[in-house]
Amino acid sequence: MRRALLAFAAWAALAGPSLAAPTIAAIGNYTHASGLTTGSLVTTADVAAGDTIVLVAGANGNTSLNTISDCAGNTYSQGNIVLSVARLRVFWVLGAKAVASGCTVNFTFSSTTNSKAIGMYVAKGAPVFDQDGLGASGSSASPAFTGSTIGLTGVQQALVIGAYTASGGGSDTVTESSGFSTLDDLNVSGGVKLHVAYKVTSSTTAPAYAPTNSASRQWVANVDVFKTPSPCINGLLMGAGC
Repeated sequence: MRRALLAFAAWAALAGPSLAAPTIAAIGNYTHASGLTTGSLVTTADVAAGDTIVLVAGANGNTSLNTISDCAGNTYSQGNIVLSVARLRVFWVLGAKAVASGCTVNFTFSSTTNSKAIGMYVAKGAPVFDQDGLGASGSSASPAFTGSTIGLTGVQQALVIGAYTASGGGSDTVTESSGFSTLDDLNVSGGVKLHVAYKVTSSTTAPAYAPTNSASRQWVANVDVFKTPSPCINGLLMGAGC
């Protein structure tokens, strides 16, 4: 009986954070037409210690984001490069060091040419990485990419981030993918469009991101997934069998 009570106490202590739905918010962005190999943004909200930072970078052509430097010295993991005429890559920090609002985040790029767009976001309650997709590319007004099955256990929830870059789409209008909410729509006139959205789900179904653009463009798209903490503790699962 005593062992059962101790197990329940452990469950109760962890149930709150694990059951809370993850959130994400935009905290800064950067856009530039061409001519620079460096850039920066200033954060508009605090990143608390332990939060997840997500940074999405888009560009025309073969220009890459080479380095990211924030005020706390966080180390950014980098996802797959998805490219055609446009380019897209997602970067993230799990268990971030605290970054205060007003921090200048500096970037370096591989080339002065091509337009660039970067969005920076803070996610709370999603400290577990699930997947960075291989992405897709094409030429149409209907970008689409489907990721892999999400690994969820019991009451775990997933934060799905969909991103889309359109070459020359800086003046276009995007109709959001079903079930997603827009985080950012960043534009360089006559240059790149970077569109970022998210949804929270408890489904393990492979996430599909498929917005619609107002014009046919060369595009790339991808999804990334982060999760709430695992509810399994010493063989026990909150809310279901482990």
